[in-house]
Amino acid sequence: MAKQSLSTLNHCAYSLQYRLVLVTKYRRKVISPAMMKRLREIFEDTLGKWECGMIEFNGEQDHVHLLFAATPVIELSKLVNNLKTVSSRLIRRISAWRFGRLLGACFLASLLLCSDLWRRSVGGHQALH
Repeated sequence: MAKQSLSTLNHCAYSLQYRLVLVTKYRRKVISPAMMKRLREIFEDTLGKWECGMIEFNGEQDHVHLLFAATPVIELSKLVNNLKTVSSRLIRRISAWRFGRLLGACFLASLLLCSDLWRRSVGGHQALH
């Protein structure tokens, strides 16, 4: 069995890893390979600003999986909200023509992470596919 590495603060030792799945609205297949690469850069940059580290990132045309490590002092809800907001805003900015064509004239307030999926997946370990 491999020895688990722990990080430490003044009075605790921890190893907190979170898996976040972000899906497009109505699971539309709008994420291109170039957008996937840009999303990876956005998430790495944003997590770095929050003093977190990305462990793994992958996805498909309608969703992305993000595994990251965080410290206990971070408010997870604010971090997730920031990840959603920043990634949606920056991706919409560079790919507005693609979203406008695929989704019509109506832009979505938040392209990533349907709230219903978030509520269902946090309560239990249900399959997301």
